[in-house]
Amino acid sequence: MKKLMIMAILTITFLSGCSGITTRAKIEVNDNVFYSSMHPKIKLEIDKKFQYIGNAKGLGSASGTDLTTSYGGNMFTFINSSDHINIKSGIILHKEVIHQGYWDSNIYKNYKPKIKSGNLKINNKKYKSIIFVHSLNLYEFADNGYAPIEKAIFRSIGRIVDPRNKILFHIIYFENILLANDNLKDSAYVNPSYLNDTQQRAINDFITRADNAFKVIPEE
Repeated sequence: MKKLMIMAILTITFLSGCSGITTRAKIEVNDNVFYSSMHPKIKLEIDKKFQYIGNAKGLGSASGTDLTTSYGGNMFTFINSSDHINIKSGIILHKEVIHQGYWDSNIYKNYKPKIKSGNLKINNKKYKSIIFVHSLNLYEFADNGYAPIEKAIFRSIGRIVDPRNKILFHIIYFENILLANDNLKDSAYVNPSYLNDTQQRAINDFITRADNAFKVIPEE
């Protein structure tokens, strides 16, 4: 098994503002603290029960934009696993940069099935939020031996973080439903048109765990 990273520093080049001036954003993870100097400028402390396993870069095809195009991204991933195989829960800080066109302001409109959606504020910034169920395969970290998750529940909060609508930032918390000890195991979550009282309480407890998984460190 490869030695897991405990610190990473990354410099990314972005086009900033309408002037097209090239600037450099510093992103680092040190002792479970994530820092980004711009787009967004934010500092997050991740709960110590989550272990940082690295930054993965990916490519994809953007949907929901007037000009559908490819995009690139960076996923800073923290996981909670007792046996280094099965992932119980985790946090992914995901930064996505579109190459042409722009992101649709309704960033989660294509996420289905949708259990719950809304808005919230972090650092006085408005984020969109969504809760949904999907599989998860951290194939970028396959060398570390972690197994895919057949069914996970996600709470993603995100916003467009630059004036050109080129960059998306998400804070994603997830749990492995099949390893859950409560009513998250209920298969009804994949068809959330109706949640009974027990299921709704389970969702509320899940949201509380998601909120407690990280905290914002105020700027000095």
